[in-house]
Amino acid sequence: MNPSSSQAPIFALAEIDPRTIIDFSRSSFWFCIASIAFAPLFWNIVVRTEYKTKWMSRLFGGNYRACYTLAAIIFLLSLERDWAYVSRTSERGVPHEAVLCSISRYFVVFLLLA
Repeated sequence: MNPSSSQAPIFALAEIDPRTIIDFSRSSFWFCIASIAFAPLFWNIVVRTEYKTKWMSRLFGGNYRACYTLAAIIFLLSLERDWAYVSRTSERGVPHEAVLCSISRYFVVFLLLA
């Protein structure tokens, strides 16, 4: 099977110079990295302390309220992380609309069915 002329060979990715794609001097790059790193750290720390001390359950007056509040916080942090990624990639002209539009459709359907 011959690849069409519009498709780049897989080994062409090895020829890309990362310095042309990533600009380490931009603050938006570091904000994006911080958002990507912060979200999982936050989730793990909060969930582990909740498991050991039940501080959120006491604060919100029950397990279900604490669980739903934590879920909303995690969802909002995910939205912020995705926004940081999209804004960072759009600065450099990286195509992401097709992937994110299909993912956002699933979220909308999920929210409507929930």
